[in-house]
Amino acid sequence: MKKIKGIWSIINNQNVIEIFSQSNFDFIIFDMEHGNFNKKDIEKALSYCQNNNTLGIARIPIDEKGNIQAALDSGCDGIIFPRIETVEEAKKCIQSCSFTPKGTRGFNPFTRFNNYNINKNKILKKKILKIIMIESKRGIENLESIISLPGVDIIYFGIFDLSKDLNLKVTDLKIQKIINENIKKCKKNNIEIGLMDLDENSKKLCKKFNIKFILKDVDTNLIMKATQRIN
Repeated sequence: MKKIKGIWSIINNQNVIEIFSQSNFDFIIFDMEHGNFNKKDIEKALSYCQNNNTLGIARIPIDEKGNIQAALDSGCDGIIFPRIETVEEAKKCIQSCSFTPKGTRGFNPFTRFNNYNINKNKILKKKILKIIMIESKRGIENLESIISLPGVDIIYFGIFDLSKDLNLKVTDLKIQKIINENIKKCKKNNIEIGLMDLDENSKKLCKKFNIKFILKDVDTNLIMKATQRIN
């Protein structure tokens, strides 16, 4: 996997999305969990990405299977599954992205994913990035069994929820040590890592482990920083 850099999109505004898709980002994550994107919005947002050769990825809400199918039918390039804690949960996530007999994904040839059946019921082959978020103590404890699953493409460490779950500050060295140790486990299993590159500690980790899936910022944070620079 080549190194790719992107932005996390919480703001559901088509003009903002179009600007980001024309910028130097390799991918945009559309947040259906913490952002205000719904099934209808995702399809339109993804079209901007595809028109500008930018990967469009959806983070789906926890335990909402219908959103997975909707994002896949809309032609997304990847799915982020939040707060995965067990190998059983991770297995269901992986299976939801694949058609039978490998998985449980439903197939409708008349969707955007399949070019509205222009190929006469032939399923288009498209790589879907399957990104598992580890955001809790339990997820960390079960990481080795999760990364042993075939089909896991990227492990993304959600440092904000993880710090809350462990009752630690995001900047605590204990958090950094935990992330560091578990990145090593993933690398040993040839699993790529996702990290947010917002401070010096994360920059060091990205460089040390040659992280390939890097979040450079969140749209709301990017705008806030820009307004604070105005005198």
